[in-house]
Amino acid sequence: MEDKIKVHIADDHKILIEGIIALINTDDSLQADGYSLTGKELIDWTSNNEIDVLILDISMPVLDGIEVLKILKLKKIPHKTILLSSYDDVQIAKKVLKIVDFASKEVRDLSHTLHSSILHKFGLPFAIKDIAEMYSNSQIKIHTELDIDIRYSIAFENKVYNIVQELINNVLKHSEAQNAVILLKEHNGTLKIVISDDGIGFDKNKVKNKDGIGINQIEARVYMLKGLIQITSEEGGGTKIEINLPILNTEKLLNHDLPVL
Repeated sequence: MEDKIKVHIADDHKILIEGIIALINTDDSLQADGYSLTGKELIDWTSNNEIDVLILDISMPVLDGIEVLKILKLKKIPHKTILLSSYDDVQIAKKVLKIVDFASKEVRDLSHTLHSSILHKFGLPFAIKDIAEMYSNSQIKIHTELDIDIRYSIAFENKVYNIVQELINNVLKHSEAQNAVILLKEHNGTLKIVISDDGIGFDKNKVKNKDGIGINQIEARVYMLKGLIQITSEEGGGTKIEINLPILNTEKLLNHDLPVL
């Protein structure tokens, strides 16, 4: 029997850590090998333990992820790294690339699998909470209002998740908001998705290229699902995007299938 791949998680969001550990434990080839809530805890842990794969948040207290990578490189500790970050700054990516070689294709696939598995195993409420936890930082807090107690088809949940993730990415890139809210509510066979923020907003009449603010692709996804999208925004007044999608192929979600949010 081959040795399991040991995975250590370093992140200051316990809800995300618990979700990742639960998923790792469902794969016979992986072993969750502890977690650290700060960069210093991680460095101390590596003094007596070996790492196969490190899942590392860039933004952590005491020592951030970039400082941790510098120290691990100086200590010549061999490992593969999967980085978690809500930042889209190219300069941050360049800093990281100078410090450490990114993981092999297999490890990158693991990173993708972990996030998609959270959705597939626990459903939209937990996955949307995960998005809010993952993308919240010192500049913006993302809140959730979730009124869902059913599971949908995997294909539908994937598409909704991707739409929400893309909308939140747009908030981070363009809104300069301090707060954003993700609302999901199911009623009479329709799933309502509302993403609102208190950012700078924009004048729709002045925006000729909607692709520049990431709207065209989202509209295309919504229309493919035979849904409707409404955008309300004004300069200095924030933005609200409401999407209504018809629901097909739903099934009741058993209580034990959902973790406590």
